[in-house]
Amino acid sequence: MKPKDLIPKGINPKKLIPKDLNPKEIFPKVMESVSAAAEVASNAFDNTANVHITELDDIGNHIGDFAVKYLSGKLKPLTGDETVPRLAKIVYIGDDCTWSEAPITDAENNIVTFRTVSDYHTLECKLTFRDIINFSLSGSIFEGRPEIIFQTLNDFALKIEYTEEKNTQGIERYFFREFNWFEEENSDLGMYYGDVYFDRPSTERNPKLMMTALNFELAASTVVEGRHTRSRSIKLLLRDIGCEHVYVNDVYDSDPTIETTDVAIGSKKLDDCTLIFLVLNGAHYTVEFAANVMIGREGEHTGFALSRDQGLDALREFLEKYDIKGRTKILVTGYSRTAAGSNLLGKYLCDAIAEDAVRERIGDIDLVQDDLYVFGFETPLCGYYEKGEGMIPPDDPRYDNIWYVTNPDDPVTYVPTDRYGFVRYGKRIILNPDHDPELNRRMLANIEAYYGRDAVPFYDLFRFTRVSNLRYMEDVNKGFVKKFFEALGTREFYYENVEKDFVNAVYVATTREQVLREVVKELGGIRGCLTTLHTYSKDKEKFVEVLRPPVERSAQKYGCGEFSDNLVNSAYQIMDLVERYCEGSITRFLTDKHLQAMLVNANRVIKAHFPSISLAYLMLEDPDYAEPYYDAHQDEANDSVF
Repeated sequence: MKPKDLIPKGINPKKLIPKDLNPKEIFPKVMESVSAAAEVASNAFDNTANVHITELDDIGNHIGDFAVKYLSGKLKPLTGDETVPRLAKIVYIGDDCTWSEAPITDAENNIVTFRTVSDYHTLECKLTFRDIINFSLSGSIFEGRPEIIFQTLNDFALKIEYTEEKNTQGIERYFFREFNWFEEENSDLGMYYGDVYFDRPSTERNPKLMMTALNFELAASTVVEGRHTRSRSIKLLLRDIGCEHVYVNDVYDSDPTIETTDVAIGSKKLDDCTLIFLVLNGAHYTVEFAANVMIGREGEHTGFALSRDQGLDALREFLEKYDIKGRTKILVTGYSRTAAGSNLLGKYLCDAIAEDAVRERIGDIDLVQDDLYVFGFETPLCGYYEKGEGMIPPDDPRYDNIWYVTNPDDPVTYVPTDRYGFVRYGKRIILNPDHDPELNRRMLANIEAYYGRDAVPFYDLFRFTRVSNLRYMEDVNKGFVKKFFEALGTREFYYENVEKDFVNAVYVATTREQVLREVVKELGGIRGCLTTLHTYSKDKEKFVEVLRPPVERSAQKYGCGEFSDNLVNSAYQIMDLVERYCEGSITRFLTDKHLQAMLVNANRVIKAHFPSISLAYLMLEDPDYAEPYYDAHQDEANDSVF
C-alpha cells in the first residue's frame, strides 16, 4: 500500500489549502487536514491482521519478561517469531516490580525506555522497534508494570536491552512473591541483601541477615493452584541474589505427607568460600501440621525433629550433588514449625562443629561456629534438656550462633510445654517484651507502608479486649498453657493415650474438613454437638456409641473411614481434658478467665503468629527498611527495644 492509496478518490491534495487563505489560518487548517488524514489512515488500517517479529536482538536474555496482550486481556509470551496484532500491546510480566518512573518514549526513533534508580541499584530496559508506523509508539505504567503500544503494517524488528547496575556497597533490593495473610493471596514484597551481611561473625546480632532469613521464609510460602510450582518464588529469589546452584527437595513441588518438610537450598561463591542458604518452609503449609502434635515419648519433639532431618538430608544431598568442598558459610532459617526444625538442625550442626565431626556428620566441608548462621521465627519449644543428666544446656556458648525470635502474644511459642523438659537452643529475641505502645505504633507504621492502611487494625494486637487482670494475649498464653498441660497430664500419658489419635484427627481436619463439618451438623450444630458430647463425657462407652455412627458415615463418604476410631477417641479425650481443666465443673469452665479472653479475642489469637508482625518489628532494627518511614528524631531502633 502506497501513501497516495490512503487518500479517498475525488480529493486533490493540492486543493486542500485554498490559495487565498489568510496565513494566520494556515496552521489550524493544516491540523484539520492532518486529523482527517489520520482518520482515513485509521479506517484503512487493518488492526486484526497479524505480523511477525522477524528480527529479535535480546541483550540480557529478558525476552521471557514480556508478553503480547490482546484486547480480550489474554497474555501470550513473546518469542522470537511471535505473531502479534498490527495494533499491538507488549506488557512486562517479569518478577521485578520496581518500575515506578514513567517510561521515556522516543517516538521519532521508535524507542521506549523504562527505568528505576534507587540508592541500591539502577535498572533500565530499552525496547527499540524497526518497521513500525512513525509516531505510533507510546509507553505507560499500569499497576506498576510497563506497557508499550505501537502500530505496524508489516513484519517488524525488535531489540531488547536490559541493564542493571548495583551500588558500590554491594547491597541490592530484590523483589519476590509472598503469601499475604491479610489479603489471603500472593503479593509482592521487597528485601535488601548483600554478601557483606556475612562479614560479621554469626555470634554477633545481625539484623540485616536476620531480615534476609525472614524474607526467605516469606518467599518460600506462596500458594499456587496445585503444588507443582510452589517453590518458584524462593527459587527465583535465590537465583536473583546470585546463587549458581538452586535445589529443592522432591516434596516441595509434589504432594506432602505428615512427615515431610519443604526444603530449598542455594549456593554462591564468595571469595575463598561457598555461601549456602538453607530454607525450611514453615510460613504456609498443609498436612504437615499434624506433626506439630507428634511430641513423642521422650527426648526432642518428634514432629519437629522430622523437619530437622529433612533439612539435614537435603543439605547432605546438595553438598554431594554439586561437589561442594572446602570453607563454607551456611545460613539456616525456619518459621513456626520449621523454626523448631531450624533450631534443632542448628543444634546438630553446632554439636558437629564443637566435637570436630563436621566431615563425618555433614559433608566434606570446612565449617566453624562463626560461619554458621541459624535463625528461627516464632519458634515453638522443640529440644529436650534434663539438668543433671550430663546433657549440654541449651544456653551453652556452642549455641551462641543460633538466634530465635518470639512474640510474647503468640501462643505457638509457649508449646508444647517446658513441664515436659522442652527447650530452645541459642539466644532469644523477644518482640516488644514490655508491650511498649510507641514501639507498637512504629511496627504498625511498617505494616501500613508494606501492606496498606486497611491492614493496620488487622494486625494491631493492642486492640486486645481485657478480661479480669489479663491485659495482653501474653497473659492468656502463660496462664492457659500452664493449666492446659496440668490438666493433660504427663508426657507419657499423652503419648500412650492421645498422640496417635490427635495426629490422625488433625490430618483429617486439614485434608477433609467436610468430615467434621457434617458430623457437627448431624448432631445439631455446634451447640447441640457440644451438649451431646458433654452429656456422655463421663461414660466413654455411651460416648462412643453416640458419636461413632455419624463419624463413620461422614468419614466413609469422604474416603477416610480408616480414621474413624481416631476421630472418636480424639473427641472423647478432648471432652475428658475439658472435664479435668475445669475440675468437673462446667460453670468453672464457662467462667474461666483465660478461656473467656480467648473467646472474646478469638479474631486476634492466631494473628499474633502471622509472619508480617515479626517482619514489621524486625524492620525497625535495619535502617534500610526503617528510615523511609520514620522521622530521624524519633526513637532509633536498637537492641534495647527488643
